[in-house]
Parts: sequence; C-alpha cells; structure tokens
Amino acid sequence: MTEGAHVLKALSGGDRLETEIKNGMATNHIVGDYSIIITCNTRLRVRLDGDTDAWRRRLIKIDYERPKPSSPIPDFANRLLAEEGSGILKWAVDGAKKLLERDYAFPITSAQQSRVDSLLYESDALRTFVGEQIEKSSGDNLTTAEIVEAFFAFCDDRGWATSSVAQVERDLPNAMMELHRSAKSSSIERQGKPVKGFRSVKLVGKTENGTDGTALFNPNVYARTPELQGI
Repeated sequence: MTEGAHVLKALSGGDRLETEIKNGMATNHIVGDYSIIITCNTRLRVRLDGDTDAWRRRLIKIDYERPKPSSPIPDFANRLLAEEGSGILKWAVDGAKKLLERDYAFPITSAQQSRVDSLLYESDALRTFVGEQIEKSSGDNLTTAEIVEAFFAFCDDRGWATSSVAQVERDLPNAMMELHRSAKSSSIERQGKPVKGFRSVKLVGKTENGTDGTALFNPNVYARTPELQGI
C-alpha cells in the first residue's frame, strides 16, 4: 500500500529501468523481468492507483491456512534439508522444468484466480461496495452513516479488512461522485433533522417498505469505470 508499490509492477512487467550505482556517479539499466515473492503474517492489500488489470495479470496469491502444529519440531528447516534435501531439490527442479516448458507462464486455477480477484476487490473495498451495493434512484437518498454501516457489514460478510470510519467518510464523496455522480449534501433529512449524505441513490435491493432484498452485482458500473475493468 506504499507509494512505491508501482515499482513492483515495473520490476515484473518487462519495463526498462535506470538504476543507481552506489558510491559513484554512474547509472545502469536493467529490464524488469523478475519474479518477486512477498511473504507476510498479515493480510496484504494492493495500492491499485487505477491500474487493477496490471496487478491482476501479475499476482498469484497463496494462502497458508493450516493450524499451527500442536508440537512444533525444533530446527525443522535444517532437519528437512538433512533428511529430505535431495527430494526437495528434485521437486524444485521438476517444477522449474515444467515452467520453462510453458515459457514461464504460471498455470492459474479458477480457485487461485478467485483469490486474486478477492484481494483486488478488498484492496479497493469502498469503491467495490459503492459500485455493487448502491444504485441511482430518483427521489431516494442515503445518509453517510447509513452507507458506512452498510459498508462495514458488506466487508464483514466477506472477511475483508477495512479502513477506519474516518477514512471511509473521507473517501466516500469521491467514490459516490465518480460512480453515481452524486455530490455530498448536508441537508438529508432524518427524523426532522438535516444530516450529511447523498441524494438520488439507494442501496441495491432496498424495497419500498424499507426491507433489504438480495444485493446484486451490477456489471454496468464496472463497464463505465476503466480502473475496475477486468476484475
């Protein structure tokens, strides 16, 4: 999510890059055809910067979901090398040969692609929610509080990490204007009092009697939004 995340795309997308040689004035050029492995103990999100499809082409997401062993084996890595080193090396070489035969194209199953898509949706969770769960509706309106509450419920249903309430409220006006051309208003009436919100919109599946129906994915929103095409 850092501002330098775009460098990962350049390093893995075949871009020609200029590098700095330390302790000298000279520069060098490299081609960014590297494979990059990132491992972490938390849920990562991607700084998309409107380039979702580029990330989608590059990412392979592998989740480790097995429970921690009840009796960890001390110095397990060295023990594996000592007892199974030749088998591990053969497994790695066989995999490398298969990859060479495919011209370095990693085979992606539908389950793996689904994990990548979920990561990209989660990385841009607010715009995903605004695109899927809010629609234009003349005469209706939503308060900021109602949208924020529905957004957090949307993320909870999917097990997604979320930003703070304050951050969601700051980012919401841009998303609403971009996807629904609905500007923020300070005069949405609730219980006889003016509150902040947005006009001419409603939650998808909201019926006249105020109950929620089934929330539907609206592909037309993504067709109108180049940054979201392909996910």
